[in-house]
Amino acid sequence: MGAAYWRDLLPSTFGAFLSGFDSLRPIQSDSMPLILEGRDVLLCSATASGKTEAYAAPAAQMVCSRKAGSAHVVIVSPTRALA
Repeated sequence: MGAAYWRDLLPSTFGAFLSGFDSLRPIQSDSMPLILEGRDVLLCSATASGKTEAYAAPAAQMVCSRKAGSAHVVIVSPTRALA
């Protein structure tokens, strides 16, 4: 799936989150369609593997494309491990 596919899927957020990548990483291309379907997803991969973009781009797209109050996103992140 090329950049045009992802731009169409994420019209409001592709540029901000993913335009800097030459290609998407597996964690991103595997998880983003599931997140956009509204499915529960647990992402687990190495540091600097693209997890933040994998969840943030589709989550922000969902919020942007719905009326206020109709999209809910819960993010659990091990911030202490990164500090």
